[in-house]
Amino acid sequence: ETDIIFNSDKDEKSPEKNKAIHLTTPISFNQLTQSLQNILAQKETVEYHDIRFKKLFLNMTGRSLKDSKISIKLTDKEAKIIWHLIKEKSSVVTQSFLLNRVWGYKEGIETKTLTTHIYTIRKKVKNFSDIFSIENSDEGYYIKFK
Repeated sequence: ETDIIFNSDKDEKSPEKNKAIHLTTPISFNQLTQSLQNILAQKETVEYHDIRFKKLFLNMTGRSLKDSKISIKLTDKEAKIIWHLIKEKSSVVTQSFLLNRVWGYKEGIETKTLTTHIYTIRKKVKNFSDIFSIENSDEGYYIKFK
């Protein structure tokens, strides 16, 4: 989590809050909106990084999943879904979590978008079925490593 601290020019920045973002007041609504958009963009950039797992490499920049022989092209959303499933290390990732993190949807949205994406991902990763599979439970989805 990142703290946002509003302060005037003469306010002292506290050293223990070095991870905080300091915004100088007064600030216009447009400046505040732009600052928040920049913070979210930076968080997104930092959050999704390349991952090596088992014999595979998930390239988030190039949006591909590959081993030494095969490379599968992924869409941005597919790559993010796989990334979250890998990061949870075989734990169940809820549908609402994925809908929120990947699409920005809030609670209570009824959609088949995630189900459709999982179906497409499963078809794409069949060549890696000896390494992992994407499974589902009543609560959501998880990666089963073999």
